[in-house]
Amino acid sequence: MGKNYKHLPFLSMLVLTIMFLDAVLEYKPLQMPFGTMMASSFVFPLWFILTDIITEIYGPKISKKVLWSAFTCQLIISIVTTILIRQKSPATWMNQSAYDLILGHLPRITLSNFISIMLSGYININLLAKWQRLLKGKYFWLRSIGASFIAELLYSSIAVTLIGYQIFTLHQISTMILWSCAMKITYSTILAAPATLLVAWLKESEGIQFEFEKNPLSNNQTLSSI
Repeated sequence: MGKNYKHLPFLSMLVLTIMFLDAVLEYKPLQMPFGTMMASSFVFPLWFILTDIITEIYGPKISKKVLWSAFTCQLIISIVTTILIRQKSPATWMNQSAYDLILGHLPRITLSNFISIMLSGYININLLAKWQRLLKGKYFWLRSIGASFIAELLYSSIAVTLIGYQIFTLHQISTMILWSCAMKITYSTILAAPATLLVAWLKESEGIQFEFEKNPLSNNQTLSSI
């Protein structure tokens, strides 16, 4: 767009941070009163909220660039980590199993994230942008919940199955998918109102003016406000 946005770099780093947290916490199961969940399920729903905010303010093209950039960084970390932790350590080193347990699965997680995040991420971004045009920019909170619900259902089904295969039982995987979806949808619903306020603040702070504001009488106007 030819403009230096003040808040986009920080929002992009948050997206990357969430992806890293998701990778590290992916194999940490939590025993909840209602069943088994992955610890990452408490973190990754924020990814969809942030993606919705970036898409709403900066547009789907920039949002997709952030998605690809974050995945590229995750891929680099996965490759470097996998190579280095497999190198020979001193005979006195007794903690190799800890590295293997936490970081040894990064290639598998990265592959599953590529499939699940790219599919669900693109669907989430495209749905939000399409509904933005159809609804002339209104009801961001409703569009965000609707797009996130569809994308999160797809992400949880793919990611949990690929990551948990041959590690957890089928019953555990099914339970994880169920409660992971429920957690993500709950997050999206609770954070919809704060996200809407943040969208309004970012729009004003970035000094963004959309076409409908420049020429409100135009028949070809596109609305991107909340």
